[in-house]
Amino acid sequence: MMGIEFVPVVTMKQARELAEIAEKIYYDYYLELIGEENVKYMLSEYESPGFVIEQIRTRRHSYYAIYYNKVFCGYFDITFEGRRVILDKIYVSKSYRKKGIAGRVVEHIENIFRPLGMNKIIVDILTENTGAFSAYEKLGFVKTKDFALELGNGYKADCVEMEKKIR
Repeated sequence: MMGIEFVPVVTMKQARELAEIAEKIYYDYYLELIGEENVKYMLSEYESPGFVIEQIRTRRHSYYAIYYNKVFCGYFDITFEGRRVILDKIYVSKSYRKKGIAGRVVEHIENIFRPLGMNKIIVDILTENTGAFSAYEKLGFVKTKDFALELGNGYKADCVEMEKKIR
């Protein structure tokens, strides 16, 4: 029986561990999609321990470490907008993909936020990230719009917004 656990990230030590795994995941997955310069920029700007702690302290974001059979294999980050839960990111190490982790993350979010009256989970993905698009479709997400996103450092990305109703 697989054991998947979600542990809230609240300390600087956890944020450092998250940054370490983020670097591995970005280089494994995003290097081909966005290039090394943009990977380095994204890691320094959006996945640094200081940035993560700042996002948590301002109460805008909640980060969770993902453990698969007690091995730290990824993380996800959620925030809110009205009655919508924004799944800002979900990153899983290469060797732990296709093990049902994303499905469990979505199920976890639904179980926590359904009783609180939240009605949708929203996720944005890079248009060329066809693997993520397919995975979210399988989890019941539907495409709602295309848009361009300015990520900084002159990097613009074509993205797709997807949503899943919380029932």
